[in-house]
Amino acid sequence: DSDTTLRKYSVPLRSFAQGMLLSLQSHKSGYTFPLSTEDMERAHRLQDSLDTATDDGVEVFHEFIYPFLSRSIDSTSDNKWSSALECFLAVYSLLPDGIHKRASDMTQPLAMLEYHCRGATLYEAHRQQSQFGNDLFKSVTHYCLDNLHPGTLTPFTTLIDYQRFISSLAYSETNAPSITISDDATRFAYKGKLLQLGDLTCGVRRLFEDTQKKMSALFRGQVVHLEIPDHVPDDMTNIERDYSWLNNGAFTEPGILWKILTEDKTLRLCPVDPSGALMWNPGAMNEVMEACGPINKSLAVLCHVLAGQPARATEFVDLKIRNSTSPRGLFRDFQDLILVRRRVKTESQTGKESFIPNYVPPELQKLLEQYLLIIRPVEEHFARKLWGDKVNTLYREFMWVQMGRQMTSENFSSTLEHYSTEYFNCPLGILAYRQLVVAIARTYLGSEYELDREDEDSLAAQTGHSVEMRQLHYAPEVSRLRSLTSDTLLRYKHASEAW
Repeated sequence: DSDTTLRKYSVPLRSFAQGMLLSLQSHKSGYTFPLSTEDMERAHRLQDSLDTATDDGVEVFHEFIYPFLSRSIDSTSDNKWSSALECFLAVYSLLPDGIHKRASDMTQPLAMLEYHCRGATLYEAHRQQSQFGNDLFKSVTHYCLDNLHPGTLTPFTTLIDYQRFISSLAYSETNAPSITISDDATRFAYKGKLLQLGDLTCGVRRLFEDTQKKMSALFRGQVVHLEIPDHVPDDMTNIERDYSWLNNGAFTEPGILWKILTEDKTLRLCPVDPSGALMWNPGAMNEVMEACGPINKSLAVLCHVLAGQPARATEFVDLKIRNSTSPRGLFRDFQDLILVRRRVKTESQTGKESFIPNYVPPELQKLLEQYLLIIRPVEEHFARKLWGDKVNTLYREFMWVQMGRQMTSENFSSTLEHYSTEYFNCPLGILAYRQLVVAIARTYLGSEYELDREDEDSLAAQTGHSVEMRQLHYAPEVSRLRSLTSDTLLRYKHASEAW
């Protein structure tokens, strides 16, 4: 879902293609891949296409790579080194010093190559659908049976066999712990990074107070009141576009922030032209948007840190405040504000959307309500004036947007690292923070909290993991804990409150 993911997944395929091209150019290693005459002809066409940047580069690349990802392997041959893919896997599994990579370092490249086999098969089926009466389904069925069907001897099934074997080795490995904990459980170290709980708790409080100050500055020091009843209508099952509890009431004086900003004579938001008409000042609007951006970033970090167990970055930045092409993730349950993840890593495996709620703590909830009900309407209007309707839609639908751009997982990871360095005295990206949070939650909420509420599985579920995955791969120095599962909102609320 991001450029980083695309680049990451392209590495094995790019390396495979590049290796074959280099081996045809008298590489200094002297090694050549076992390529047929037809393979070499396609390789030269690809090289020419790359040299001249032709418009049909994708087609030429597909014609070159497809046979290596789809061609049936000669079952009568005892020499697996006659397969270019087998040779590539052997080379790719080596480190620069000639030592073999760990089994756990090869599971992902194999999975990525499996995706490329599927993708190449689908692309070829689309190209050849005219042979099946332009019936794409028949074409896809034919090529999938040829290339992907279990029991056939193809590159795809070979990759599956290797991955099963290597995964069994990876799971049987006893790795060094990535996290260590001090005797008094106040310091947690992850791969050389030291997080002290005192720094974390004090840093979160400082960040919260700084965010309050930024909002107060935007409000020009005025106190803006919200009147939100104990029960705001919010139909959680409603998937109608643009639906949100934000639309279900008047919670503050209409246009209060407009009034505050227009009364600021130094801002000159709406000066009067010579004819006496009001006109919007783009520079002033941009100044306001620049003030709103850091508030949005700070709230993102606070929500990630305080509202229960943290989400993956890709899941977190996808949070929507209103329904659009996919359902929203902002809900209200009586006086509680809930941030829900609808799209998670396991979605493709389960075949359905998820519903993983994180309850926002009361103090942070007040800031979020002020932001969403007072600041966001102004951002929406200014976004339309400055950047057009498409950007206005981003502000209308997504939670984490700054200066006309939706926050990406890479943006958020770098933001978290910047804020954690400044406020927690420890630079933490998404992965490092998630690992440390699992260790902290296990240490402080594991045994006693588990006996009281039996919520260890809710803590795991809020990170989007099964209990087994959480125990096996996150904070692996912690011993296995007894746990029971429950999917109720109340259980998730208890997990968020405990954190």
